[in-house]
Amino acid sequence: MRILRIDSSAQTETSQSRRLSNRIIDGLHALGNSPDVTVRDLEKRLPQLDRAWIEANTTPIDDRTDYQRKTLALSDTLIAEIEAADTLIIGVALYNFSIPASLKLWIDLVCRTRKTFVYSEGKPKGLMSSPLNSSIDFWFL
Repeated sequence: MRILRIDSSAQTETSQSRRLSNRIIDGLHALGNSPDVTVRDLEKRLPQLDRAWIEANTTPIDDRTDYQRKTLALSDTLIAEIEAADTLIIGVALYNFSIPASLKLWIDLVCRTRKTFVYSEGKPKGLMSSPLNSSIDFWFL
């Protein structure tokens, strides 16, 4: 089992969502599983989308400049982390009745047209699956 754990709380020691994520992973170990866990801590700042990112993302892959490829490099890394996992555990803190801005930035960076989704018949259609060629499990805490 390959798990991608996303921590979105700005708090570390007192975070309830981090504690819940720990409990899930500890529970898997207690059941005899030895999950391979990759942790993406969103407390470390992610960049906001800007004009350069949008232009790079909308430029066909073969036409991208080196600068555009560098602009999308973090997004490519975040997407590769999802692609390598068969389970996502997303610990979501709630601030002001909404998700943290850091989680929204992560979502913006991984939702890329023609890479992680396409529009089909006017509706978005996901392009991602797990390494086992099945749908990815999402656990929001």
